[in-house]
Amino acid sequence: MNDATPIKVWIVEDDSMFRNGLMRALGRRKELDCEVGFSSHEDMFKYAEAGNAWPDVVLMDIELVGASGLVGIRKLCEVAPNVRTLILTVFSSREKLYDAIDAGASGYLLKRSSVSEIVRGIQDVLDGETVLDNQVIKYILDNAKRGKDSQIKLAPKEQEVVRQLSLGHTVVMVADAMNISTHTVDTYIRRIYKKMGVHSQSAAVARAMRDNLL
Repeated sequence: MNDATPIKVWIVEDDSMFRNGLMRALGRRKELDCEVGFSSHEDMFKYAEAGNAWPDVVLMDIELVGASGLVGIRKLCEVAPNVRTLILTVFSSREKLYDAIDAGASGYLLKRSSVSEIVRGIQDVLDGETVLDNQVIKYILDNAKRGKDSQIKLAPKEQEVVRQLSLGHTVVMVADAMNISTHTVDTYIRRIYKKMGVHSQSAAVARAMRDNLL
């Protein structure tokens, strides 16, 4: 995206106070265009069906009054596959994270995140990067026991790549940390995707956490 073009963001959140406050906060950022919010994903789809252009990124709560946010994520992936979905929620459990990533979310942040962290998350998911809240990752890793019966067998280098991605590192950062080229990192990522049967970094990280491969 052209650096001069603001990133268009929609917010789906049934807590009107939180939604309006976040819209005001993000609306002050010159790199964002955040003027549209909805209390449900049903309202969001109606708005789009009325002829309004889809945004670049949708911020969505995973628990909404009425249909779950997971339903909205799945439908959004079908009707507007180029739109990135960033979950913004109070839930830090691994189950919620897995469900969101499996549904097609591009990232997962907690509502206690600062405005700067949310803005960075929006920019990162738009760039195709993995965005997972550090507190959620720490909680999952602290409570996970390394599995011995996973059907997925990663080579040590592949496992290290996934670990680096779980920390929110970009391909360039992973390459620097492992002292290898970005081309080699991309090769490892393709192998990991094939072994796991996934198609995104966030899905690979979620699968690795689920199978206790980190």
